[in-house]
Amino acid sequence: MAGLIRTTKSKGLPQFPQTDSSLEPYYGAQNTENAYHYFPAFAGGTAGRSIRVHFQATGTPIKQYNIDGTVVETGIWDAGMNVQEAAGNAAPDRWAGFFMDETDQMLYMLTTDTSTSPHTAYFSKVNEAGVATAIGSQQFANTVIGNFMHYNASLGHLRRDGGDGSGNFSIDYMHISSATGSAAAPYRGTRITINATNGSLSYADLFPNTYGAHYSLAGTGVGPTANNIIVGFYAQRTSSTDSQYGMVANTSNGKARYYAEFGSPIVHGLPMASSTLYAHRWRGQYAFASYAHLYSPSMYAEADMHNWADQLGEYYGVL
Repeated sequence: MAGLIRTTKSKGLPQFPQTDSSLEPYYGAQNTENAYHYFPAFAGGTAGRSIRVHFQATGTPIKQYNIDGTVVETGIWDAGMNVQEAAGNAAPDRWAGFFMDETDQMLYMLTTDTSTSPHTAYFSKVNEAGVATAIGSQQFANTVIGNFMHYNASLGHLRRDGGDGSGNFSIDYMHISSATGSAAAPYRGTRITINATNGSLSYADLFPNTYGAHYSLAGTGVGPTANNIIVGFYAQRTSSTDSQYGMVANTSNGKARYYAEFGSPIVHGLPMASSTLYAHRWRGQYAFASYAHLYSPSMYAEADMHNWADQLGEYYGVL
């Protein structure tokens, strides 16, 4: 198969990668606060700073902290940056996605205005000093697309197509028949591209016509890898020490598993959390947040995560 990147075949579930602590220390790296997650702050910025995001509310202001726990109060970080300040517009009311760019030293943000029909997407960026720049806005293609928040189970993470500092941005949405279809079978999903220059939106089918299902998969948490493997997290079985499960799929050949075991924190090294895991692309790494408590370090190297996803795809026969 042209372009296939081979990985080591695993006889059992692959081990989750070891954490990458290269961005530590930063305030809150232990992530002991329920429903909030602390991400490392800006590359090239003040050492030890972090950014706190709420994962049980759609519009709670996000804050930047110093290593001593005091809140950064410069620019629109003062008292926390709300959705409207981030977007540079009074209309948006929801956070929908974040991407922390290591090269640009910027936090890129997708927000939405739910008062319009269809909803309207706003794309913007902010720096450590609290200066926000509005990049652009556009209504989504229809009312099925756009009912988003940053912890939506069907919505993937915001990522940059060329990696940090390069290219447009993409985000996957699963609960739709096709690129701009309805909330119905065959649930091939849509890959939304956000133009880095003006925030305009374009759409493409996520899965080929060889894929069809009676219900949608979980949103893209890890990937796409070079082999077009994507992984999405649903939840853990019962408790924080139990196995995590979710979906693994190949967007090239249309093979997928709706309910796949990923392994447990104790045996396979997955992050330990009391609820669903939400993966974000953050400064060249993957940062895992949770709807509730995260009991372990959260940062993992991108190459390690993609290798794990490919091995998971091999284990379940989709790669």
